[in-house]
Amino acid sequence: MWAAEPKLSKSVPLSESSCLTCHPEKSGYKEDVHAAKGFGCTACHGGDASVADMAAMSPAKGFRGKIARARVPELCGGCHSDGTFMRNYAPRLRVDQLALYKTSVHGKKLAAGRTNVATCIDCHGVHGIRPVSDPRSTAFPMHQPETCGRCHTGKERKEYEQSVHWELLSKNRELAAPACATCHGSHGATPPNVSAVANVCGTCHVILEELFQKSPHAPVFKAAGMRGCVECHSNHRIVRTGDSMVGDQAGAVCLNCHAAGDDGLKVARAMSDRLGEMRDELAAAERGVRRAETYGMEVSDARLGINNANQALVQSRVLVHGLDLGVFDEQIAKGRKAAQSAQAQGLAALHERDVRRRGLLISIAAILLTIAGLYLTIRMIERR
Repeated sequence: MWAAEPKLSKSVPLSESSCLTCHPEKSGYKEDVHAAKGFGCTACHGGDASVADMAAMSPAKGFRGKIARARVPELCGGCHSDGTFMRNYAPRLRVDQLALYKTSVHGKKLAAGRTNVATCIDCHGVHGIRPVSDPRSTAFPMHQPETCGRCHTGKERKEYEQSVHWELLSKNRELAAPACATCHGSHGATPPNVSAVANVCGTCHVILEELFQKSPHAPVFKAAGMRGCVECHSNHRIVRTGDSMVGDQAGAVCLNCHAAGDDGLKVARAMSDRLGEMRDELAAAERGVRRAETYGMEVSDARLGINNANQALVQSRVLVHGLDLGVFDEQIAKGRKAAQSAQAQGLAALHERDVRRRGLLISIAAILLTIAGLYLTIRMIERR
C-alpha cells in the first residue's frame, strides 16, 4: 500500500508547458505554491511538457496521468518527506507529515483499502494549493471547519460553530483560537505530546490542567474512564464559562455527577456562594467609584483596588478546578478586601465632595452677605 513513489525533479516551467493547451481549466495552477517554486504539471503527472503532441504523455517518459487517491500521500511524500530536497524550497516546513498521516485515522483506513477518506488534496487542494499561512488556503485556521466539514457534516461541526473557540476565531479573528487541527492534529492522529484528544485542552489551558490533576476529581475521573475537561465543558460546543456552572443551582455542571447533600456538592455550593458575595461587593465598589469619578473626584487608588479585586475574582474562578476550598478562600478573601477598600475609598471621595459642596455654599453665602453689606454701606454714605 505504501509503495514509494519515484523522486520528482523540477519540471518544465508552467510558462513553457504544453499541458494548458489541452487543459485550460487547470490554469488556476498558476497561483499554486508549487508553480511559484518552478514546478510544472509534469512534476506530479510525469511526461514531457516540452513536447506539443501526444508524445508528451508517453509512459516511457514517466507519464502517470490522473493520480489515484490511494497514491496521493506517497506522491506528495516523495518530496515532503525528504529533508534535503525540502531545504531548497521550504526549509522550515516539517518533513514528517507522511509518517504522521500513517498514524491517523485517515491514513489507517486508507492503508486498509478505504479510498473515500481524506488525503492531502482534500485538505490542501489540488491545483490551487497555497501555504497554510495564506488566508486563502483551505487549511487556514478560519477555513478548517468548512474544509473538515465537507466530510464531517454531523453535529460536531454545528456544535463547534456554537462554541467560544469559533467565536474567537471567526468574529475576533484570533488565529490562536483552536480550530479542528488544534485538537485533532493536522497530519497525525493527535497533536504532538498528547496521548488522546480528550487531553489536548491542557496544551493551551496549562494552569487549569495542573490544578485539575492535583484535585480530588483527577483520580476519580481516571478510575471511571471519564474524559477530564470534556465532562464539564463538552468537546466541540464549548460555551463561555460562568459562575453559574458551579454550585447546586439549576444548570450547574456539578449536578451531572453529584447528588444533593454529598460532600462534593457542599464544596461546590460554598464556592458558588463566595463567588456571588465577591461579585456583589465588587459591583458595589464599582458603582461608588464610578459615581465619584463623574464628579471629578480623585479615585485612582480606588480604581487600582477594583482592578486588583477583579484579578482576584478571575484567579478564584481558576482555582475552582483544584477544589481546594482553603486555597480558594484565601484568594476570595484577598479580592473581597480589595473590593471593600475600594468601596470605602469611593464613599470617602463622595463624602469629600459633599464637604466641598457645603464649604462652597458657605463661601458663596459669605460673599453674598459681604456684597449686601457693602451695598448698604454705600447707600448710607450716599444719603448723608
